[in-house]
Amino acid sequence: MRVTGLHRKALIRALRSQLWLETRAKVGRPKRYGLEVVAALKTLWEASDRVRGKRLQPFLPELTEALERHGELALEQEVREQVSSMSAATIDRLLRPHRQG
Repeated sequence: MRVTGLHRKALIRALRSQLWLETRAKVGRPKRYGLEVVAALKTLWEASDRVRGKRLQPFLPELTEALERHGELALEQEVREQVSSMSAATIDRLLRPHRQG
């Protein structure tokens, strides 16, 4: 108690929780879309006047091509394919933090 200022049991709990946090494995699927894909999607979403994913999804290939043709967007082939193949639900999920902000 003199060294840490914590009671013996409180110190044990603190040490165990730290150990548990450090050794805990990441659970779930790995992320499929990277930061480049989300940034491109945000640009496309803002260019389309921030419409919902269900309305945006059918026009993504055309919109991507138009913005690249006018020099507003430059995407690699892999990123372009990922954006074009995205579902409406995924679009809404990835844009949720930007929509609330």
